[in-house]
Order: sequence, then structure tokens, then C-alpha cells
Amino acid sequence: MNDLPILRCNNFSPAITKCRCIRTVPAVRRRLIVDVKVYEPNPICSKQEVMAIVKDNNQLCLDPESDFTKRLLREFFP
Repeated sequence: MNDLPILRCNNFSPAITKCRCIRTVPAVRRRLIVDVKVYEPNPICSKQEVMAIVKDNNQLCLDPESDFTKRLLREFFP
């Protein structure tokens, strides 16, 4: 009988199976924001998601339709 090796793949990053942003806020104090991440619509989430990373390293989901978010995106991505 032949012994076949069993290969096991481990993926340590959790798979995204739904939208990242369940709730959004219209604005955040600008001086607290250190970075912004934008996730475009994809097969798993049909909406654009905008995340503000703040000084305490928390991530806050911003409403992509708010005037604040639109201005912030122009600032971070001219």
C-alpha cells in the first residue's frame, strides 16, 4: 500500500465573508484621523466602504455619501 502525504494548508488571516462596515458615521474629528482605507464594491460586498484609522488605532466606518467623507477622500487621494 502506498502512503500518500497529506498536505494541510493553514490560512491565518480570516476570510472576508461580508461587508466590513455594518454601521457608519457621517464624520469623525479630522485631527484624530491618521489614515484612510477605501474598499471598492466586490462580489462579497456590493457597496463602497471607507474606513478611517484614528490615533488609538481603532477603525471607524464612514458614510461614503457624506460631505465629510467626500472631502476627506479628496484630501487623502488628490
